[in-house]
Parts: sequence; structure tokens; C-alpha cells
Amino acid sequence: MLAPDDDPDDLAGFTSPMTRLLSSARTWLALVVVVALIVPAGAFLADEFDFRRSADAVVATLEGDRTGAEAAETVVLVRAVGCDGRASSGTAFVVDTGAGPALLTNRHVVANARIVGVRALDGSTRLRVTGVRTSSTADVAVLEVDDPAALPPALALGTGTRAVGDAVRLIGFPAATPFTAAGRIAEVTGPRLLLEVEVAPGASGSPVVADDGQVVGQVHAVTEAGLGVATPAARLVAAIDDARPEPGC
Repeated sequence: MLAPDDDPDDLAGFTSPMTRLLSSARTWLALVVVVALIVPAGAFLADEFDFRRSADAVVATLEGDRTGAEAAETVVLVRAVGCDGRASSGTAFVVDTGAGPALLTNRHVVANARIVGVRALDGSTRLRVTGVRTSSTADVAVLEVDDPAALPPALALGTGTRAVGDAVRLIGFPAATPFTAAGRIAEVTGPRLLLEVEVAPGASGSPVVADDGQVVGQVHAVTEAGLGVATPAARLVAAIDDARPEPGC
């Protein structure tokens, strides 16, 4: 008589093809979970490194340029998630709205947004956006924050006449990365300025700063020929005045 341990029908240690398949699947699933946890963390660290490195490059570029450095202190990266779940990014800068300091960006960056967040050039995210107002007359939006007193000094909107050839500087966050470029005004056409300066997606809302430190316009588009398109400062003033609260989702 065979002992129970000697029973030839004992399946201890035996694995069927299905069992092996399930075991392999569990192994792969575990690896997928691990990768899913590691990759976002790695991507975050890489993005953070790129942001800090680019911010340092902007600061180094503006060293000795007082007006450029002052403008850099006021710009922030804007990230928004729309009611449809789509994400967008752009740039904002501090202005005096008459009712107090606020951030100015483009309407198309934050229109119909469910969530709006901002981040300063130094990486800080201490400011919280509490309200969004958009203009119906220009691609302009006003972002209200929870602590206006924490905002840096506002940039002055220069409403005087600007001429073709005037030197300007753009400071913004194309591809959500700190960036600055110098150029000149290529054309003045009433409701817009055309700029010979590098513009890329994410630079929407960036201030266009003249040598005297005043904002002469705000970037909102780029032409097929690669010229930046900006709303003149005088029109920005009117757009701030007529901006109304966004309805939200």
C-alpha cells in the first residue's frame, strides 16, 4: 500500500500550463505596476530639473539687465485643466488692475477652465488662483489670487506710442519651461504688434517689455512667417476693465 505522500495522483509541485500562464501574468503585472510608479516619478524629476536649469539660464541671461530682471520676477507659469479635461499652459505677469494687483494672461489659456494653477520662475507655488475674469474684446484674462499682497511689484503698462525697430524682450514659459528672448517690433498695426522675437506654444500671455521696463504688449499668437503677435498695452488696459468672471464648468 502506498503512503499518502507516495500517491502517484498527488499534484504537489505540479503546475499546469494555465497555472504557469497566470503566474507569468502576475509577474508582468507586478512589473507594470512598478514601472507605472517609477516612470511618473522619473518624469517629474526630469521636468523639475529642466525647469530649474532653464530658470537659472534666464536669470543668467538677464544679469545686468535691470528691467529684464524686474520683469522676470513678475512672470509665472500658468497651467489649466478645462471642463473637457484638456490641459493647457501659458504665461502670466503681474499688473495693477485698478482694484489691486492681479495676474494677466491670455483668455485662450484659461477659458472654461476647471482648475488653474501658477508657478513662479523660482519654482514656488505659494499663490493660489481664486478667480478668473476674461475679456470679450481681446485675448486677455485676469487671474485673481488668494494673497495679492504676496505678488511682486506690478509691471507698468506703457500706453505711449511705439515704433518699428524698438527693442523688446519677451519672458515666458514655452513648453512650460522658463525662457527669454530679445528682438524688436517689426510692425505696428493698430490692434496688434508684430514682433521679430522667438515665440512658441506656452509663451501665450507673456509680457513684451521695452528697454524702459514698461510692458508694450502681451503675446497671444504667432504668424505663419514666425512673427510674434502681441496685443498693445493700451488695448490691454481696456480689456482689463471689461473682463468679467468666467462661468466655469
